[in-house]
Amino acid sequence: MLAVPIAFGVLSGWRAWVQVRSLELHADSPVLSGGSIVEARVVTSGRTFVDLRLELVQGTHAETLAARQVPKNRDAATDPRSRRDSLVVVLTPDVLGRFRAGPVLVRAVARGRPQWLREPSPTVREVALEIRRPDRVVSDSGRRGRRPSVGAALSHPAAEMEG
Repeated sequence: MLAVPIAFGVLSGWRAWVQVRSLELHADSPVLSGGSIVEARVVTSGRTFVDLRLELVQGTHAETLAARQVPKNRDAATDPRSRRDSLVVVLTPDVLGRFRAGPVLVRAVARGRPQWLREPSPTVREVALEIRRPDRVVSDSGRRGRRPSVGAALSHPAAEMEG
């Protein structure tokens, strides 16, 4: 009869110790430009809140792209289910314009909360990418202009269905 509460206690203790089970970071391309997508996926123990943050870092300049607090389970001590969450960021030319062309790091950080007088180290994933500026071309009229993006003339299917 005592085995069930002891089993829940052991499982709950492990979940307090290992709060971030996995953290994945993906970018849709090794070269960042306006419209590039960066995604972070996290799996937590559900025992406590976990802060998830996406950053863009170049030298001493860093900006937080997005942040979210992954909620805990309703009855965190006895509910053994994992929590899954993600952050998806579409990079705008405005954000990328605050960085120089060249190498850049995209960083995902997941940080749990103190449990049993112990604060866990953050879980960090980084991906080295590159920022490239659009090429400048000389138009037919002799003025300098931006080269049009490949998908600029394509319409969005959802926009066609509205109306």
